[in-house]
Amino acid sequence: MTNAPALLNHALRMLVHDPAVTLRILMPGLLLIVASSIGITYFMPGQMWSPTLTPDQVEMIEPSDAGGVLLAGLAGVVGYILTAVIWHRHVLLTGAARETPLFPGVGVMGSYLWRAIIVALVQIAAALPILAVTGLIATVVSLFLAGFLAGIIFFWLALRISLILPAAAMGRQMRIAESWQATAPLAGPLWGVAAMLSILSAVLALVIGMLTGAGSTANIALQNVSFIVEALISISVLTTLYGHLIEGRPLG
Repeated sequence: MTNAPALLNHALRMLVHDPAVTLRILMPGLLLIVASSIGITYFMPGQMWSPTLTPDQVEMIEPSDAGGVLLAGLAGVVGYILTAVIWHRHVLLTGAARETPLFPGVGVMGSYLWRAIIVALVQIAAALPILAVTGLIATVVSLFLAGFLAGIIFFWLALRISLILPAAAMGRQMRIAESWQATAPLAGPLWGVAAMLSILSAVLALVIGMLTGAGSTANIALQNVSFIVEALISISVLTTLYGHLIEGRPLG
């Protein structure tokens, strides 16, 4: 049965089935992500991590450090894209296609980046009505619950339109409308997946906040780890959806 727990369980099982292999193939991207986090932390003034940050503090970045922040940020973007593309290809390439290198070419990386930007633009376009609805909900219930519901909607929307990303990793063309149509049979279960991903994000943020002080080195480090974990799970969920819906693979 294709339901939310089955989808998420399959995605997690792929990641932890052989941790050594997972870590080995994802190492290049993960190293870039870690280097990016260290670089940004190094070049950013300490005050920038303050929970009481004010807009005027953005100007505290020295011009000589701005290039370092930009370079570190670009390394992080490349790291996340490389991690995603390699994982998609590791799972989805089969048969003779397994002879294709997991490490993507510049064309595949560029295609993936462009489609990630498209997904982000669609979510930005949807943000106004989503926030308007959840804003109305916030007047009746709590702001926290409204924000949580908004997170679920954003996750659900991303899952519906993001099959274009694993398709790009495989060197194939797919439009947003095709992804939306392909995921239509699982539109219901994907609400459950979105809810579980939102709960995971909220729980990790809560635990990190309880264990560490805001803006502390430990807090920043744990937040980066949580971002990586959430990204890996989301990437694996998309891989699962693509394999199941587009290639007809079972979840068992």
